[in-house]
Amino acid sequence: AMDADGNGRLDVDEYVAAVVQHFGELDADRDRMLTAAEIGDADPAAFATADRDGDGMLSLGEAVGDRMVRFFDADASRDGMVTLTEINAYLEGLE
Repeated sequence: AMDADGNGRLDVDEYVAAVVQHFGELDADRDRMLTAAEIGDADPAAFATADRDGDGMLSLGEAVGDRMVRFFDADASRDGMVTLTEINAYLEGLE
């Protein structure tokens, strides 16, 4: 579970740990890089934004960096933690 301490909120450490774990699960060829094919339903524009060096693959650093931007965008209360309510509101805003 992402919420390691069970407090109903995700802090930065829990979020980064979840991103790293998910990256490893998606990295089918274990080359420590993700392609759009490994991600599956990757939005091409979002993938290109995350792919900072433009090599067509995401390193772990690029993936974590991209997700951290989203974490802080979702953290409406600016307390360094996100709640399910904040995540849902953020996702609704993307639609």
